Amino acid sequence: MKRRYYFLIVVLLLIGAAWGFSEIVRVSVVTPPAPSANSIVTPEVPAAAMPTTDVVVDAPMQGQLITSPVSIIGKAKGNWFFEGSFPISLYNMQGQAIATGVAQAQGDWMTTNYVPFTANLAFPSASHGTGYLLLKNDNPSGNPQFDKSLTINVQW
Repeated sequence: MKRRYYFLIVVLLLIGAAWGFSEIVRVSVVTPPAPSANSIVTPEVPAAAMPTTDVVVDAPMQGQLITSPVSIIGKAKGNWFFEGSFPISLYNMQGQAIATGVAQAQGDWMTTNYVPFTANLAFPSASHGTGYLLLKNDNPSGNPQFDKSLTINVQW
């Protein structure tokens, strides 16, 4: 009779332990509340499209009216450069390249610190429109996972 009680207690303890373990391991799914009419919904941005703090552009500013040739001035972390430069392009809103050029480091680029850079892009001054400057890190590996970019909206 005592053996049955011991057996029953051991079985109950095993069941309790299994239940407790399952509660610890269980993953709960939390559903966020539905947005109200007054809330702002921000779409998730893929990691690759996240803004970078590796480049700081002093000129031109977002939305600025530019003229040809436009001077791009700023600073970038040394890993943006390869052999002291990285590409810069001017695109219209249809995605067509209007001008391309190269930003040149104005100091020792073999560092992880910020390095000043300058670039000049000449584009057809007869054209008027809106578009964007695209600054891309120079990625000699060609591996897309190492691509970084910064976009600045401009008018001309």
